[in-house]
Amino acid sequence: VAAYLYPYEWIIFDYSKIAIDRSPASPYFGNQYVFANAIRFDNGATGQGLFIVNPQKQITKHSEPWGNAVTSAVVGSRGELYAGMPSSNLGSYVTVETSLDGGSSFRESYVAPSRGYFCGAKVSTQNNLWTLSYGGPQLAINNDGRLFAAWADNQGCVYDPNFEYESYGR
Repeated sequence: VAAYLYPYEWIIFDYSKIAIDRSPASPYFGNQYVFANAIRFDNGATGQGLFIVNPQKQITKHSEPWGNAVTSAVVGSRGELYAGMPSSNLGSYVTVETSLDGGSSFRESYVAPSRGYFCGAKVSTQNNLWTLSYGGPQLAINNDGRLFAAWADNQGCVYDPNFEYESYGR
């Protein structure tokens, strides 16, 4: 995160997710992986960030080129780091980024196609604020190292002027 900001600059640590390597068999045992969206780095870059906190509490920062925020992260028994997110091309795929080197590099895998509908729902009838519903994916890993992913796959957006919040997914 930027060490210094001018008064007119913003800083956001949005949509943070954490995964901790808890396997003594892992070469990265004890590492904490913190993913966040909308980070401003010292070099002025903004985007997704990965912060790795090792057992000695040293922090390594990475700016990642992903187009969407990480929605879930898990660590396997041998230190494999998995980060799930909708793909950057308007959510048309469910994506898992995999690191086998403690978060230094990642390989992208498309898990499944997704319709990619993001239906904004109004937060209030008193203003124009709105929010996107959480679509996932949510990741889990079992003791055998099998990775599972679950996500919402909206079929479309429903716009209903009689509904209090105007639109929702179906």
